Parts: sequence; C-alpha cells; structure tokens
Amino acid sequence: MKVTDMNGFTLEVTNLDEAIRQSEAFVAYSQVGGDCSEFNEKQKDYWSDLYHKLLITKSKETMSNLSNKTEYKTLPILGTIVKMFDWLHCFDMTKGDDMDATASKNLLHGIIESNNYTVTKWNFIYRRT
Repeated sequence: MKVTDMNGFTLEVTNLDEAIRQSEAFVAYSQVGGDCSEFNEKQKDYWSDLYHKLLITKSKETMSNLSNKTEYKTLPILGTIVKMFDWLHCFDMTKGDDMDATASKNLLHGIIESNNYTVTKWNFIYRRT
C-alpha cells in the first residue's frame, strides 16, 4: 500500500503494523546537544503526521459494520464530541497535542458535514439545505 507523507512524497508500506510501530517510536526520538529544537520539532511533526495517517489506514482496513450511509443516530454523538473539543482551550497542551486535537475535531466535523448536517454553537445538528 502507499501513503503520502506531509512533504508530498509517496511511501511504499509493505508491513503496516511494523510501520505503525516504527513511526510511533520515531515520534519520541530527538537530537541531543546543540540547538536542535527546531529540527526536533519538525521531525516530531513529520513522524506524528505519518503515524496518524498509518493509523487511519489501519482503521479503514479493520473496520466492520460499514454501510453506504452513516446512521443519523451517530451524528448527534459526533456533534457532542466536536463541541467538547472547544473546552480544550481551558487546559495546557503541547503544540503537538493541540495540532492532533484540532485535526481530530476537523475530521469529526467533516463526517457531519459530508452527511449534509452542521453543528450549531449550541451543539445541535441540523440538515443543511
């Protein structure tokens, strides 16, 4: 299978589980000595992005109970979760965690929107016309 990294390069993945394990390990690595903070941040962003893309690929492979249409009952639950992300600004988070949380919120919001619904500021979902 192929995965595109954040730089637009296509990577050939021959063992998805091993790739997930390796990318998860690389997220924690950092250079020691000198002024490597910018390099470390870029590397962490790269490996975090790749790790999440691999996890999404894995979840698509292993998901069950898939249908042609998302059940309406799932949309209010997703709407509630999306709105809960708004509370995260009350807490201290690392830049990487904040980026991951924002990406997660956007993915969930995308599911709602792709089903022709939207979330209001009061946490109601309604059908778009």
